Amino acid sequence: MKILILTDHYPPNIIGGAEINCELITQELIHRGHSVIVLTSNYGIGKNEINGNIFRVLKCCRGLSLNKVLRRVLQIKRLFAAIKNYSITKKIVKMIRPNLVFIWNFADVTILPVLAVQDLKVPTLFHVGSHSIIRQKEDIYGQNSWIKIFYHSALIGFRRFSEMQVKHVIFIGENLANDFRKAGVENSSFRVIKNGIPDEWILNKPLINWTKGDSVRLLYVGRISPEKGSDIAIKTLEVLIEEFGLFDISLDLFGTGNVEYMNRLKDYVTNHNLSEHINFHGYLDRDRIINEYARFNILIFPTPKYEGLSTVIIEAMARGLFVIASRIGGPMDIITHGKDGILVYPIEPGQFALTIYQYLSNPAEITRIKENAIKKISENFRFSKMIDEYEEYILELIK
Repeated sequence: MKILILTDHYPPNIIGGAEINCELITQELIHRGHSVIVLTSNYGIGKNEINGNIFRVLKCCRGLSLNKVLRRVLQIKRLFAAIKNYSITKKIVKMIRPNLVFIWNFADVTILPVLAVQDLKVPTLFHVGSHSIIRQKEDIYGQNSWIKIFYHSALIGFRRFSEMQVKHVIFIGENLANDFRKAGVENSSFRVIKNGIPDEWILNKPLINWTKGDSVRLLYVGRISPEKGSDIAIKTLEVLIEEFGLFDISLDLFGTGNVEYMNRLKDYVTNHNLSEHINFHGYLDRDRIINEYARFNILIFPTPKYEGLSTVIIEAMARGLFVIASRIGGPMDIITHGKDGILVYPIEPGQFALTIYQYLSNPAEITRIKENAIKKISENFRFSKMIDEYEEYILELIK
């Protein structure tokens, strides 16, 4: 069986956890005897590169500026890159002749490579791990004037989202699948296959139990962006210090993002005298971050609106952290509130701070929740179970 995986990013040049999962699945499918080729962008290297089964030849269309004028220039560049991606994809698909194209993510290479595959009548399977398709559709058709709709349609070569046939889909969570139904993205065949992590990462019990008087060490892992709630995490710590009087407290952020946005956050930290409590670490690869979890008490996961089935939450629970997350789609697919984690709403700094403060007064409850979290991950979120389900569905489609 020959599979072509289409993804906008692929390790080591990644944006988030989704690309790491893509690599793990690619390697395991190869290990199981399948021929797998990855078609991805040249993000992070700036030039085309073919290394074994990895084709880094698509143009990355990422990087819109906060400056309106510069944003327009970048959007025009994105259009030409998208058109180029269409022709590149067609050429490679004709050359490889795959049985199936597994579309992992296409946000930063645009919809045109997907349409190139479907124009060639090659079967496609979509992996949907986030709300990016919904957001891209809203960017075009959610505008309040026909001029804006025309402009945004032009940015994908005057093709339409309705041309994309989303018939076979793997959703990583039930809530994510429901959100797509509500948004009118129909499909005739889909599976919900939850993310999993390597079995050896799952502990038998928490390594450290928090007791009153211990330092409170908060952890944030993920892209540094407003969409992920990085600012909420920082302001939560500020509320805990100023309103609840917790001074032996810190917040460490692991991740990268838009330079302009990150500089704004760092300026906020400096201007509000939070520098001694907050540390920005940049990106750490997955093998290194998994060992960092042991240094922290609490994972704060404050995504304000859209979130898939977060691997970060799964990892943190498996490593014995007390997880406090937004009460939205993906986290709700993982956490049973009050049993193996805490879900917060409304999603604002004051509510996160209040929740943390209340639980810190009850270390025994925190320990109970952490132990339940490890059990939940062990029973439901193992990589071995996930890859079995992926392979089964792929084989069904090819047959």
